[in-house]
Amino acid sequence: MKFIFYTFAFIGLLVASCSSEPVADMLEPIAFKSALEENPGIIIDVRTPEEFNAGHLTGAVNIDWNQGEEAFLSKIETYDQQDNIYVYCLSGGRSEAARKKLIELGYKNTIELQGGILAWQQAGLTFDEAHKTAVQRSKKDLFNELKKNTYTIVDFNAVWCGPCKQQKPIIVAFVKSHPSVKVIELDVDKEQQLVQEFNIDAIPRIMIYKGEVLIKDFKGLVDEKTLAAVFN
Repeated sequence: MKFIFYTFAFIGLLVASCSSEPVADMLEPIAFKSALEENPGIIIDVRTPEEFNAGHLTGAVNIDWNQGEEAFLSKIETYDQQDNIYVYCLSGGRSEAARKKLIELGYKNTIELQGGILAWQQAGLTFDEAHKTAVQRSKKDLFNELKKNTYTIVDFNAVWCGPCKQQKPIIVAFVKSHPSVKVIELDVDKEQQLVQEFNIDAIPRIMIYKGEVLIKDFKGLVDEKTLAAVFN
């Protein structure tokens, strides 16, 4: 009796070890790059066309998550559910939503780039050179601008970013009542070198300088009262 039990247990173990489990993973940039090299597949950039055209991973196709679920489904259905699907966005929010939808639809091997393009840049990895955005400013250029001002709000943002759109009128209203404070807006899709040099991993990112000295660094939406407290 014991022999029969152990025989079935052994067979069960073999079946479990040989079955192919769905791959649904999130990988940091270096591991993501290695996975792409070792197990090629479909690379999906779920950012907007504007972001995609500013620079994207080599071989990626653009399926804009912001266009809505119906548009996403109409494009993704052309791929086999057994394909390796690599997905990414700027910082991870849209790619996470897209990956969950892919898993829900039955795609077995989905891999997300943890931290998105921002993390990819921070890891020192490059885009498809044919689509790489020209750098508009260097860190030296930025600091040359900072030293001209008593106070400067450096606002890292993007045209497609919802919280950034909320942040802008707050900064505009604040500066009207604080004329000594200047604003420098930096689009993360265009200022890729600065994004890397300043370790920008989320937007909006509000950095406040006195001359060339950083006095406050905010990640995320900042209200006018919080801004005012920095200068009081």
